[in-house]
Amino acid sequence: MASLTIFQLAEIGLVAFVAQVGGCIIGGGGFLIQPFLISLGVPPQMAVANDIGGAIASSLSAAAGFTKRNLIRTDIVHILLPGLVVGALLGCFVLNSLPPRLIEKLIGCFGLIFLARVLLFRDRATQPTATRDPQKHRPLVVWSVALSLGAYTTFSGAGIGTLSAVLLARAFRLSFTESLGVRWVCLPAAMAVGLATYWSLGLIVLPLLFALAIGNVVAGQVASRLVVTIGEQVLRTLFIVSLGAFVLYLLAR
Repeated sequence: MASLTIFQLAEIGLVAFVAQVGGCIIGGGGFLIQPFLISLGVPPQMAVANDIGGAIASSLSAAAGFTKRNLIRTDIVHILLPGLVVGALLGCFVLNSLPPRLIEKLIGCFGLIFLARVLLFRDRATQPTATRDPQKHRPLVVWSVALSLGAYTTFSGAGIGTLSAVLLARAFRLSFTESLGVRWVCLPAAMAVGLATYWSLGLIVLPLLFALAIGNVVAGQVASRLVVTIGEQVLRTLFIVSLGAFVLYLLAR
């Protein structure tokens, strides 16, 4: 890959900012970032690896906020972490083994599915009924959920926030707030495993990683203000249009 210019890095930071703001509203910021990086000539594996690394900072910030407010179900976190680590390593192996063109098509297909969900089910509530039932969770369920989340986090990671919140809530009968707390503690662990693995494989480019991280962190700080100033509907529309354009670009290449 040719070296990225200062102008391209600034563009990447701006797109990461827009994607993260949109992700705060409907999720799926990675579906915008990864195709954009690929359109600049960044190899698919490298685009995914650096997107995951850039998202760690904002994820850790969210995890700190939930921990400070005692909104973390530590019992669920403890049983998920081993499977998440194994799944994260598996996701890295699969991503590094597939041909770049196939990865592009898979990212495009994932984005198309996510876009369809946003457009068709945007008003459907995803908040399950809260329960504190201290049931014993079956190992098969725990490992299935943990391996799936860990593998997808490092294989693509796009939309993992929305996917994990719904999956955790349904699998462990958590309230929506509890599922958010668990995800923001567990996902950074899987992302950290992915970042370390991709670093060892030579897929991490520090200027690119920093541009993505800065865009993510700044967006996390100002997203709520932008929703009030510009309006959620405007931001949602801009995000959906941009996402659709990049998804079609990947599928048509």
